[in-house]
Amino acid sequence: MPVATVTPWSTTAPFVTAFPGWAGQEAAERLAAYQVYHNLYWSEDDAVPLIRRNEDGTGVYIPKPKMIVDTTAHYLLKGMTVGVADPQKSAELLAEINRFCLRERFYSRFQVAKLKGVAYGDWVFHLTADPTKDQGTRLSLNSVDPASYFPEFDTDDLEKRTGSKLVDQSIQPDDPIKTIGKFLRYWQEYDESGNRISPLVWREECLWEM
Repeated sequence: MPVATVTPWSTTAPFVTAFPGWAGQEAAERLAAYQVYHNLYWSEDDAVPLIRRNEDGTGVYIPKPKMIVDTTAHYLLKGMTVGVADPQKSAELLAEINRFCLRERFYSRFQVAKLKGVAYGDWVFHLTADPTKDQGTRLSLNSVDPASYFPEFDTDDLEKRTGSKLVDQSIQPDDPIKTIGKFLRYWQEYDESGNRISPLVWREECLWEM
């Protein structure tokens, strides 16, 4: 009898109504699990078709998932700040970090991201750089829906991440029944021994019909 592959999302499989056909098996499980978590968070009637009762037949009442998630997220890393080990020796670096956090609204974005992290189990920040901008404004930070993030791994070492894709889906303007995927890919190049060829990170952007 074959042994089933267990993933972090296997426990949600009985409650999944449909798996996305355009993603690989593991990615499809993850995306479907996010939908289950979403339904649980908002207490959808068909999220989990189970009824738990006491021996006398009365119902067991628990807080709504939304209340549990919101409360957990509120206290998770509450009051977190970003700094340096020695503020006196690294005053200039600390000042630049503070300017970055203020400019990119890091702490407010962090609050939003960690709520999704508690609800879905994943959260993603997208840090980009634009060398054409003025010094002090070249870095930008955005929170990304974890359902749009797809990591790439070395086929010989599944613990080594070699790249990632960010996928943004939209409706085909000329044909509403079709979906267009905007793919933003980052990757690093390695030789046959598994060593990085250069410190460069390559970037590619394209559109695909899904």
